[in-house]
Amino acid sequence: MIKRFTFYVALLLSGSALAEGIEFVRPYVGAELGAFSAEDETKVTANILGFPLDMQIDGAGAHGLVYGATTGLGFRWRNLYLGVNGEYQKQEIEQSFSLEVAGDKILDSEGGMWQTYTATLRAGYYVMPNVLVFVGAGRAWSKAGSVLHNELLNEISRDNLTQNGWVGAIGTSIQPYEHWSLDLLAEGVRYDPVLLPTALSNVVKVRVVSVNVGALAAISYHF
Repeated sequence: MIKRFTFYVALLLSGSALAEGIEFVRPYVGAELGAFSAEDETKVTANILGFPLDMQIDGAGAHGLVYGATTGLGFRWRNLYLGVNGEYQKQEIEQSFSLEVAGDKILDSEGGMWQTYTATLRAGYYVMPNVLVFVGAGRAWSKAGSVLHNELLNEISRDNLTQNGWVGAIGTSIQPYEHWSLDLLAEGVRYDPVLLPTALSNVVKVRVVSVNVGALAAISYHF
C-alpha cells in the first residue's frame, strides 16, 4: 500500500514538473502571399447522339497567385511545439479546358477564383530558440467558380464548384522579434473526387480529382 502511494505521488510530481515546462505560444494573425500549381485528373463519361464516351484526361492544370490570412496558437515544451493553424486563401486561377470528339469541340471550360479554408494541426521542433521547423496536416474546404460551355447545344452553365480534401504542410517559422514572425512553407492539398456541373448533367458526367501545391510566405503578429 505504501509502495503504491509512493508511486502515485512520484507520478503526480513528475507530471507537475512536465507541466511547469510547458509554455503557451502567443496567438497570432498574419497575411500570406505565394503561388500555386494544380493538376486535375478528369474523367468524362457521356452518351452523345447515341455514341458512348468514356475518356480519362490527365494534366488539365491550373496555376496562379494565392493570398490570404492566417491565424493560430500553440504550446511549447522544451524544443517541441504543438499547435493549431487556420487559413483563408484566395487563388486567382489561370486555367482552360476543352474536350473534342472526332475533331469537334463539345465542351469548353474556364477557371475563375478559388476560395479555400484550411484547419491544420502543426507539430515542430525548435532548431534554435527563435527558429521552428514544423509539419502540418488537416482538412481543406474550397469553392471555385466554373464556366462550362456546351458547344453542341450552345449552352453555358455558371456554377460554384465545392471541393473538400486533405492538406499537408512543411515549413519553418522565424521569429526575430517578440511580436513578429516570418513563415516560409509549402502546402499540398489532395481533393476528394467531385462531379463538375454541366449544362447536360444527365448526359455528360465530368468527374474531377484535383491536387493543389503551393509555396507561401506569411508575416504574422503575435499578441
